[in-house]
Amino acid sequence: LEDLGVLPDRRWSLEQYALAARHLGRFNGAYASADSQPSFPWLGRQRHRQWLATAEIQSLPWDHPLVNARYSGGAANAFRRMLADRELFLARLDQLGLMLSHGDTYPTNLMVRRRSDGGQETVALDWALLGLEPPGTDLGQLTFGAHNNLPAARPDDVTDSLFESYLDGLRDSGSSIDPKLARFGFVASAAFRVGLFQLIMLSFQLAGGAATATGDAAQQPDPFEV
Repeated sequence: LEDLGVLPDRRWSLEQYALAARHLGRFNGAYASADSQPSFPWLGRQRHRQWLATAEIQSLPWDHPLVNARYSGGAANAFRRMLADRELFLARLDQLGLMLSHGDTYPTNLMVRRRSDGGQETVALDWALLGLEPPGTDLGQLTFGAHNNLPAARPDDVTDSLFESYLDGLRDSGSSIDPKLARFGFVASAAFRVGLFQLIMLSFQLAGGAATATGDAAQQPDPFEV
């Protein structure tokens, strides 16, 4: 933290989020081939499957008022349908290949450092979830945070701006991944990572005895909209 020097305002603009997305694309793209990836045995892998196991989807009481309020529509709910087809989504993600990923890119883990030439660097904190993940994985949590922190901006504008900047970052690093595949990796990973985190938090709330649908869990944005 001392190396960051004097920190600029933490209230990021859409442009600042887009720049961070481009930097993430450069980072991911620099480790897009097997030859460029580190081989440390402690690197995380298959994080989506780990989170799916942690969420204990099969035992979740979907008819509980809190759960029903958060995931309305019963079995037709978009996120519930994705979970039902999770093996199909996971198999498609596996086909995209792997990139080195930070793994926890919610904006609170990203800071800005000013360079002597006036440019900016994005500094990532908390590398506990570093691992090899499908392309686009790191963009999901950043986009979710941008949605939360830029309430005046249209969600579609936020998503499109960050995704295009992420693609620019991939290109900066020499990656030639098909944008459609990168988009799938981004959206599917975002839904799994952000959605399952919300689901796990909701499970903790239920275990604590919550009985109404008026708590924070019922007010959270729909992760599938990312």
